[in-house]
This record gives sequence, C-alpha cells and structure tokens, in this order.
Amino acid sequence: MSARRTALLWVLVTLIAGLAAYRMQPLLADSRDAPATGIGTDYRATVYGPNILVSEHSNPWDPDASVPRFGSFPAPPIWPVSYIAYPLLDRVDYTTGLTLFMCCSILLVAIGCARIARSLGLSRQRALLVASLIALSPTHLYDLALGQTGAGLVAAVAFFAIRARQQPSWWHHVEKWTYGATILFLFAKPTFALTFLAANLAYERSARIFVRFLAAAVAVGLANFIAIVVRSGAGLGTILRSMRETSTILSEVPVNRMDGDRLDLLSLIHPSALLDLIALVAVAGGLVLLHRMWQTSRSDLRERLVMGIGLVTIGTYHHTYDSLPLLALLCITVLVWPMRRAIPLTIGLVVPGWLYGFNAVRTAITDVVAIDFFALSARIIFHVVVAVLVVTYLDTRRQNADSITVT
Repeated sequence: MSARRTALLWVLVTLIAGLAAYRMQPLLADSRDAPATGIGTDYRATVYGPNILVSEHSNPWDPDASVPRFGSFPAPPIWPVSYIAYPLLDRVDYTTGLTLFMCCSILLVAIGCARIARSLGLSRQRALLVASLIALSPTHLYDLALGQTGAGLVAAVAFFAIRARQQPSWWHHVEKWTYGATILFLFAKPTFALTFLAANLAYERSARIFVRFLAAAVAVGLANFIAIVVRSGAGLGTILRSMRETSTILSEVPVNRMDGDRLDLLSLIHPSALLDLIALVAVAGGLVLLHRMWQTSRSDLRERLVMGIGLVTIGTYHHTYDSLPLLALLCITVLVWPMRRAIPLTIGLVVPGWLYGFNAVRTAITDVVAIDFFALSARIIFHVVVAVLVVTYLDTRRQNADSITVT
C-alpha cells in the first residue's frame, strides 16, 4: 500500500471517528440523565445487575430482585461463570462501571482485530486500518450503545491469533491472558463458546484448548453457583425455580420477525428455545465436519476462519452486535480479494450500516420495503456472509482439486 493511499485511508478513518463521536454524544447524555433507559441498558441488566445481587448475597435469577431495579427484564439463567466480577463492580457505581466496560470493549475490539489481521498476514498499516474501521463501525457503536458483549467474540479469536505468534514478548503474554480471561468470563453463552471452538479448530486444527476452557468454565461456574446458593440462603430448589421463572419470562417476550437486528438463519424461520438448542448441536457438528475437511485440504487460515466463524454466526442465535469478529474477517477479505470481488463485498457491508444514521433515508427505505431498517440491514449482512461462505468453500474445493491434479 503506497504512502499516499495509506494517508488517504487514515484521513477517512479520522473523519469516521469524528462523526461517530458526534453521534454517540446524545446517547452518553441520556445515560447520565436516565441510567435505566439510556446507553448500556443490556450491560445494566445482564452484567452489572446480577453481579451486584451476588455481592449482596441475593439470588441473581430472582425476577423480583432484578426488575425493575436493573431493567425491564431479568438476567438470562446462564451458568454463573459470568457472575464473578462482583468484587470489582461492587466497588464502583453504575456510571463508572459502564465507563470502564465501554473503554475495555473499545480496546479489546481495536487491539484484537489488529491482532487477527496480523495473524492473517496483513501488514501493520493494513491491520491498524482494519482495527480502526471495525472499532468505529456502526456495528461496534451499536454494541456499545446497548452495553453488549460483542468484544468478547473478538477476544475469542484474538486469543488464538496471539498464540500463533512466534517469539512472543511480555506484551503478547498480557494480551493472551486478557483475551483468555474475557472469553472465560463469557463462556457460559453457547454462541461465544462455539466461536472459541471455531477459532481453535481454524488456528490449531485441534480442540484441546477449547476443552480446557470448557473444564475451567464448568469448575469456576460450579464453585460460584454453590457460593450463591449458600450465601443467598434461598436454597437449591428456590434458585432452580427462579431460573425456570426467568427463562419463562424471557421466552414469552413477543418476537416480530419484521423488526429487530437478528442476522442468523433461525430468525428467518421461527424463533424458539428448542430450535436454538438444535441449531447449537447442528453447528457444533458442522464445525467437526469442517475440521475433518481441513485436515486433508490446502485451505489457508483465513478461509478456515471465515467458514468456521461464518457458520457459527449465521447458524446460531446472533444479533448484529454479535458479528464483530465476522465483520473483521470480511473486512480483511476485502483487502485480500481481487477488486472485482472486493467492491460488492464492501458495498454490502458498509452502506446498510451508515444509511441507518440518516433518518430521512432510513424512513424512505422502510416505507418502500415495509420492513424495519434494522431487520433489512441484518438480512443484507446475512446474504453477504452466505455469499462469502460459498465463494470460500468453492476456493477450497478448487485448491484441493488442483493439488490432486499436481500429485
């Protein structure tokens, strides 16, 4: 990349950063004035609230304890490995905790995406460009606005990217431990665990690290679960009933497939807990089949990552804010592919997100297609991902055929 092109790209990144900061300012003001309804509502309900209840020796799954104190809905009944941050969160107020959460998210996404890009052979300049574009993208801003944990998915991939580095320095060890702690904290979410498995298979063609993390998550979560039962004094039966009640409340939330930002295949069919479970098992099986194919193929690391992460993203419960590692991989693909492929991919990824920032354009498009713009942009991303997966798979098959012919 020439110095002139690099300079122009960084000017563009700077302009995007300024626009992004300008558009985030009203959301930050809303958070100060009304913490329950402003920026970070998901962080308040699913991270801050349960950890504070654990620190108070309360049942974190009790809907009466969490609603409306920490939001309109209770925290999901997940394995409590994610409820071990209370020693830190108990020492800061909500605003300070949210600020730390957002800063850590920005750093994880920016540094993690740069590390992934470097592991795939991009130069330092291009890696920084990818990191900036993803960190300043509408998807990440949306992730921050909700207080969601999309950065954890980036950490799941970056963990293996840093492990693949030869002769790591002390800073690389710090990065690796940071990524590892982040994904362990979020390992209770099945989609995060599957992303970690996909990255493990792509980088190391093995699942040994995934199994170790799974064992650690089970052990830490079990110890914390026992502590919650003992310290809350509610009893095991009461805790389990609360978890069932919370699950029932969340399952009864009305779902309209014509709005929202779901971008997985399940959202195009009919959302249900049973279907989500079947999809998790099916995608895990698909990753195993891909792993067997990779054992005998000439596919490169980028292809394995795109296919693995893409399969997890479109095959299991995912929102737009959960697509950060996939968007990073697609952005890297734009830089690697020939221009005839890169241009339509760029248009499909960039245009829908930034059009959302212009109310008049968004309203006009919604009126024409009769679909909420969030749903429309999510489906556009979905079809972009499917197209890239198909092309990547065909490239892999072509490489295999060429290798057989040469042999």
